[in-house]
Amino acid sequence: MKNKLINAIVNLNLDHDDYLLIKNDIFESNNQSLRIISLLGVIIFTFMIIFSFFSPIFEVYSYIYFIADIIFLFLLILSFLNFFNTNKRLLFGVYTLIMTLLLTSAIQGSFLSPNQNSVTFIAYLITVPFLFIEFPIRMLGAQIFASVFFIICALNSKEPGFLIVDVTDSVIFTIVSIVLSTYMSNIRAAKILFEKEAIAFSQKDILTDLYNRNMFEKDRFTFKQGCKENLSCIYIDANGLHEINNKYGHEAGDKMLIMVSDIMKKVFSPSCSYRVGGDEFIAICKDKSLTKIEEMVKTVKDLSTQNKINLSIGYAWSSKTDLDTYKLVKEAEKLMYDDKISYYKAQGREFR
Repeated sequence: MKNKLINAIVNLNLDHDDYLLIKNDIFESNNQSLRIISLLGVIIFTFMIIFSFFSPIFEVYSYIYFIADIIFLFLLILSFLNFFNTNKRLLFGVYTLIMTLLLTSAIQGSFLSPNQNSVTFIAYLITVPFLFIEFPIRMLGAQIFASVFFIICALNSKEPGFLIVDVTDSVIFTIVSIVLSTYMSNIRAAKILFEKEAIAFSQKDILTDLYNRNMFEKDRFTFKQGCKENLSCIYIDANGLHEINNKYGHEAGDKMLIMVSDIMKKVFSPSCSYRVGGDEFIAICKDKSLTKIEEMVKTVKDLSTQNKINLSIGYAWSSKTDLDTYKLVKEAEKLMYDDKISYYKAQGREFR
């Protein structure tokens, strides 16, 4: 239980691999939030600074709002100039914004309202940490610092009757803010991870970790645009899968399919390899000469022989000017089936 709590506070309840998977998504989410909040901040603080020039309440402290407005305007300009395009810069922008909001609201809730309870600071303390997906341990430091800053300001400005209430509220709601922001950051990170994994499952074959037929059907419309000179399709079928499943069990059949996928990844790379059926695989190669494709097919055959696997292979090549991806795949598939028929005839068995 203790380890889970520490993991939730320090690592967003994610292991290292999961965090790396969604790191860019968290970055984009925080960057978008920073832009929106910066824009709202400029509008709000511009209004406040204008109001401060006409209200005697703000007469002494109007410079605070002027500084805050300048900071927000600076953040907004940097955001639209895409200044926060790295993790370190974004982290700087996020915490500059957070601390500007918390510290200015702390001053407003203390020096500007010595005879009132500080509703503004408490509201910001609860709300601001929800604006970003951030490591709770870092956010915790900002929350505690802002609360201590507010208490110091309150001790130097508040009337005794309001001081006790505000200091008590500050301590209580700092704890509440820490708990809630930690929980929400973990929930939002888990949501992004779930969505990412759901997309991956819809595109990847679980057994072989190659792209699946869904992804192939989606990608086939962009094959032509993705090549400059020519395109090749290599269609592969693992012979004997049915017999292996019946004789040795499906686990043995799965091992064979994994071996085939490993060969595909080694020769063609995972980015262009697909498992499109139970024992059928496709590789799409862009801008490879016909001679190179023949060499790659030979390598596949050699590796399959070394692993005691028999594969039926058909391949088709086309220049981009004459390219019809549907016909290209069908031609490779037909040649694969011709090779498969020849294999079963040589074995003296019926094709299946």
